[in-house]
Amino acid sequence: MFAQPVAGPGVRPPPSPSATGAASPGRNGPTPSPTSSSAAAARGEPDDGSRYYHHWVATLERLAAAKGLTDAPTLHTRKEAWADAYRHTPHGQPVVLREP
Repeated sequence: MFAQPVAGPGVRPPPSPSATGAASPGRNGPTPSPTSSSAAAARGEPDDGSRYYHHWVATLERLAAAKGLTDAPTLHTRKEAWADAYRHTPHGQPVVLREP
């Protein structure tokens, strides 16, 4: 951890996240959107952190689609291409994604 500056005359501590309107991080960093967490709870998924990465990826995929950066079929095709590439890559070798 980085050392905090010592408060003294003319030195103010940094504002707290709540004072700046920033979201406070969860135990393992920022948390995914409430929508993905709520949907996971509705599906009966455990709230033990084991699906943390999957929730973040799903949130980023929805955000990219909402911004018009990609669409669901393109994402699906690219994910399948990566899965095929890593399944056929010998151990210890770099994964190479072939162009579509």
